[in-house]
Amino acid sequence: MDELNEENLTYKTYKTIDEQIRYLKENKRIIVLENQKYILENRNYISIINPYKEFFATGHIIIEKNGVKAKLHQYGHDTTIGSIEELAKLDDSISTIFFEFIGNFERKFKNLLVGRICSLYNENCLAGLSKDIYCIKYLEEINTFLNNQTRENLPRFCANFYNIIQKNRYSYSEYPIESRTSFLEKIYNIGLGTSEESRNTLILHYIRLQHKAPFWVIANALTLGELHMLYMMLDSGSQKWILSKMKNIEVNKIRIKDIFDFSGQLELLRRIRNITNHYEPIIPFFINTIKEKRIENSKMIEAIRMLKFVSDKISFCDNNLNFPSIKENDYNIKKIRIIKLIISILSNE
Repeated sequence: MDELNEENLTYKTYKTIDEQIRYLKENKRIIVLENQKYILENRNYISIINPYKEFFATGHIIIEKNGVKAKLHQYGHDTTIGSIEELAKLDDSISTIFFEFIGNFERKFKNLLVGRICSLYNENCLAGLSKDIYCIKYLEEINTFLNNQTRENLPRFCANFYNIIQKNRYSYSEYPIESRTSFLEKIYNIGLGTSEESRNTLILHYIRLQHKAPFWVIANALTLGELHMLYMMLDSGSQKWILSKMKNIEVNKIRIKDIFDFSGQLELLRRIRNITNHYEPIIPFFINTIKEKRIENSKMIEAIRMLKFVSDKISFCDNNLNFPSIKENDYNIKKIRIIKLIISILSNE
């Protein structure tokens, strides 16, 4: 049984697999046959039951116990754990596709980002700034800025360092400054070979060869979230150029709003990447994130469509996904529609 303490907090009690089977039958109408016990042995309860049980519920009620309110799902019919395992396996397949898609997306994004930044030291070098065919002058620029943090001392790839983008304009904000400063310090240490990230094989080669890593290899030690931050610090012209290449449209058709939308999509892709990297269920993330009534127009769906477009030129996995047979009701119909729509996007339907 679940227990309440003196603060009216509910503590869940540990259950053996046999106790879990009895609990599922009595409280969730989920049936686990003897030859299906392996499912609970291979996947723990919170990764096989919690993420998917609502697909089999017909509704919920709010109950109050000792002053504490809780949502209790209602189940109108028996469900075998095998049906839930089908959803879990579908989740695995969806996660695998997203992992590969985002990897492909990140490689392209990283290459364009680094190429554009290096061009700021060469062919796109602004008047009055010295060219640097070795692309190591960023170290001197970062060091100067860290010692005297003024707009005049910003590295040339940080034109929007003091700005955040908001819909159709840039707005001054102090909020990201501390994290952006720390990020520049991290880049500086990577470039000098004084950080853990410098042990990256590609970076270490240049550190041993010339003691300073050129900027074009720095991105190999950065996360997708850090690449996003780097992109947002660039001047708007560079942001538009990169986005035009990612979306295969003319640069003069890119608006500031498009950069804002892309920034939001990058954040959503980063969150998806973190989930797949840690082998967590992805289906409940989509269900909990997509709140719009018209799911086709949700920010998450737009991000997935963008990801699919960018990754579409390379086929690296079979996207043959099938949603299991689940009886629809008023409670689960939106959840089912969300996952079916994502499947149709990933499967080119």
